Amino acid sequence: MNYVSTLAGALPTQTYGTVWFAVMNSGGDYTKYRTQQEMLLKELVTKWGVVQSVPSDIKPSPQRIGKRSFSEIVR
Repeated sequence: MNYVSTLAGALPTQTYGTVWFAVMNSGGDYTKYRTQQEMLLKELVTKWGVVQSVPSDIKPSPQRIGKRSFSEIVR
């Protein structure tokens, strides 16, 4: 997984509501990929509109406060 850049999440927009996305680039300059991913998100927000408040479907859940996500290698 050398030279891989991934970005995933939810993008709240005026036009399409919450857009869930995942972007993965590999095989090159990962710092350049990160810059391009950020530019893509900014372009989509500009095109689809900024929301004024966080939609309820992506607000943090009170039950998750204090919990952490983690990765585990299973053999």
